[in-house]
Amino acid sequence: MANLENISTEDLHQILAEVDDGAAVQRLMAAITYKAIDDLTQKAAAEL
Repeated sequence: MANLENISTEDLHQILAEVDDGAAVQRLMAAITYKAIDDLTQKAAAEL
């Protein structure tokens, strides 16, 4: 999840609303979760 510090959660939500590919939705949800929860590791976000 490199470069997530350069994109806002709002931008991720907007992109999520525009995609319909299942894998892309999962990656975006993991990125949103990672950014939303403090002290969450990237691996834990992906597992959620």
